[in-house]
Parts: sequence; C-alpha cells; structure tokens
Amino acid sequence: MVEAVRRRKAGEEVEIAPFDFDQSLLQTRASLLATALAIRCDLNILSVVLAVRDKTPVPAGQTEDLKVDFSHNRTDCEGLTQDAEKSFQVARVAEGHVYWARFAAMEVNVPSNRSSAEHMVQRLIAEALAHLDAAETTCKEHPSQTRAVLPRIEPTRKMLDGGVFYTAVSNDEMRAVVAAMETEFRSTGHWYRCANGHPFTVGECELPMQLALCPRCGAAVGGQSHQAVEGVTRADDIEGQFARMEL
Repeated sequence: MVEAVRRRKAGEEVEIAPFDFDQSLLQTRASLLATALAIRCDLNILSVVLAVRDKTPVPAGQTEDLKVDFSHNRTDCEGLTQDAEKSFQVARVAEGHVYWARFAAMEVNVPSNRSSAEHMVQRLIAEALAHLDAAETTCKEHPSQTRAVLPRIEPTRKMLDGGVFYTAVSNDEMRAVVAAMETEFRSTGHWYRCANGHPFTVGECELPMQLALCPRCGAAVGGQSHQAVEGVTRADDIEGQFARMEL
C-alpha cells in the first residue's frame, strides 16, 4: 500500500522517505489474521472446485483420474501455527490445526487418491485427527479466545469420515479482518505491549484506566488510575515507526 502511494507520487517534487519497517512488528494480530483468512479462502476455493468436479459426469469410456496434493497448503498451516505459538496467539494456533485437517480431508476424499494409496490415506487421516485433537485442547484451555474456532472442529472430523463440509468467507468476516488490521496499525493513543509482547493501544486520555486481558494470550493489560499493570510496557519503537510512515 505504501509503495503504491510512492509510485503515484513519482515525478512530483515531493521528497518521500524510504519505507523501512521492522519486520518483527508485522507478526501481530493483524498479519496473522490476514494469513488465516488467506488460508481459509484457499480452502473454500479448492472445495468449490472439487465439488464442481464431483458433480461433473465422467464421459463414457473414461475413468476418474483426478489426483490432488495439498501438502504445500498444509505447510502454510504449519507456518501459521508456529508463528502464532511464538506470539501466544492461541486462536490462530487452533485455526492452523483445523485448517491443516481440512486440507487433509479434502485430499483423502478424492476417490482416485483413496483408491491408489490407501495406506497413505490412512496415515494422513491419523495426522489430521491429531491436529484436531491439538486444536480442541487449545480451545478448552483458552475458551474465551478460541470460541469462534471450536465449532469448526466437529464438522472437520466428519469430513475426514467421508462427509463434505463447506463454508464461505462472509463479507462480515472480511470486513472484520480489515477492521482489525486498521485498528492494529492506526490509533490516536499510545502503544503498549503486554507481558508477552503483544502490542495494543490506549485511546482517550492515552493512559491506562481499565483492567482487561490480552485477547491473544490472556495476559493482563491496561491498568487503573493511569498506572499500567505489571508487565505492560510502552512501545515507543512502534510509535516512532508509524510517526515516520507516510501514506
């Protein structure tokens, strides 16, 4: 987005400082939300393609020869889970496990895949069930942060048992992600970090006045009487980065 603005201003007699951003700051709630949404979009697109293929009659004299390999997609899910674990974002951890299992379920439900390598299919199903168990454990340990993920686990188990489950990414979900990304990087208040390093902002008087829990890891955030709780620190580096960023 920043580079697009820079290109539009090319040729103008306006000096724009180079956009240099600390990559570690990108591993925030917004970036992982966007990664999770991209993976879910891939899931839905591929599920539609497979559904259309499944409803298309095979011409006389031909046999079903479609084979799919979603191992790269599952690697993306593993990356999401690992990044989320490092930043204590438990909802994204659970999502990564569920999405891994869904890609596996779509792969094993392709008839030609199942018939040509039954032993590999059973191994993939076992791995997928292990991911769902991990997701369920995470949801039980952090119910408030993962309440939106838990309902997706059982339908995925049914997919692994030969069922079909499809859900689209709604416009409301997309708007929620965009709003979260905007909120994450734009604020009129000061930036702080919880004890686990997750950034958050405080508006109005710009000093902590209420106690709350970090939605990503459950650590205490905020404060009372303008005094931050123990473990909360000012994130002056983030404020400095955004103060210098031109859009």
